[in-house]
Amino acid sequence: MFRKIGLLIVSTLLLAGVLLASVTPAIAAEPETAAAQAAVNYIISLQNADGGFPAFGADSAPGSTIDAVFAMTAVGPQPTTVTTEGNSPADYLATQAAEYSTDPGAAAKLAYGVAAMGLDPSDFGGVDLLAVLDDSFDVETGAYGLDLFDQAFFIMALHQTVGTIPGSAVEYVLSLQLEDGGWEFGEGFGSDSNTTALVLQVLLVAGVERGDAAVTAALGYFHTVQDVSGAFGFLAGAEPDANSTAFVIQALIAAREDIDAGGPWTPGGVTPLEALLTFQNPETGAFQFAGEDSAFATYQVVPGLVLAPFPGLKSLLLPGRETPVASPTMAVELVETPEPAAQPADLPKVGTGASGEGSPWPAPLLLAAGGLAALGLGAGHRRYR
Repeated sequence: MFRKIGLLIVSTLLLAGVLLASVTPAIAAEPETAAAQAAVNYIISLQNADGGFPAFGADSAPGSTIDAVFAMTAVGPQPTTVTTEGNSPADYLATQAAEYSTDPGAAAKLAYGVAAMGLDPSDFGGVDLLAVLDDSFDVETGAYGLDLFDQAFFIMALHQTVGTIPGSAVEYVLSLQLEDGGWEFGEGFGSDSNTTALVLQVLLVAGVERGDAAVTAALGYFHTVQDVSGAFGFLAGAEPDANSTAFVIQALIAAREDIDAGGPWTPGGVTPLEALLTFQNPETGAFQFAGEDSAFATYQVVPGLVLAPFPGLKSLLLPGRETPVASPTMAVELVETPEPAAQPADLPKVGTGASGEGSPWPAPLLLAAGGLAALGLGAGHRRYR
């Protein structure tokens, strides 16, 4: 396995750790643990009887279930211990693995999520997900899947499983950086904060040094999408949202940027974390999009709240925070919260992917193109929801 990938290794976990540890970290804010645990309480309340979690509507979806796994991994509890009617997220995902993994990008995200739960992605739900990754990687170009989200999950899955990253995959990502310092989801869309934040974490964990010109340019791009409120939007000039703010916080922490009061990321005197908290519903613990509790937004916000990168990217954690804020086996203390509002059902879908979860295009682009405001941020990405 990974006969092709093994030929072009540019970095190992050891190399990445050495390079990243050599940089003195900036002073950073403290994690918002209480807010994160309230959000996880809300997430747990959404679990379906099959063990999965919904994206939009009530039915479980593989992509959103993996997002819920990422959230729980950042704070606790261990996702495999969270069950409804005896079914955990792992149980649900195992039933979806064969169909979901027919899309290479979905296979990469699933392999990464399975590894985050401490399970074996080479034998999950009857599928060898690592073989799918191997077979879908273009050694010559370094490209994987259809877009940069596919590429990013491919790299993170390899980092979490085999521990090595193909040099051509990293070079391919670097070659796609735009003049404004950002990266775009797909060719022709222009830079966006979510893709740039994900890519920056991938490059750093792959061994690109924090002082590299590509990293500096990406940080410059983030300034263009930050609002005076301290929050970040999907695009420059766009309305800030919780998901984008949390994603950028993850990237800034990975780059060892000072996001505390008085630092360079407080244009109006409000820190990014303080801005992020304004999107939380204090009654339910959920994070909101367009004034409504959003399961999707809540899943994606949690790691940013606790200043954590994506699961397994330990070299990006701040020194002294090499373990999660809460123990992975620590059960979150559930609190009484109002019954969560039903997520909108029967949302329009613009195209379909192998996972059956809607359009391959990011929702903010759909909003601009078609005015589908009801979809909510990110509703259109078939794997990242």
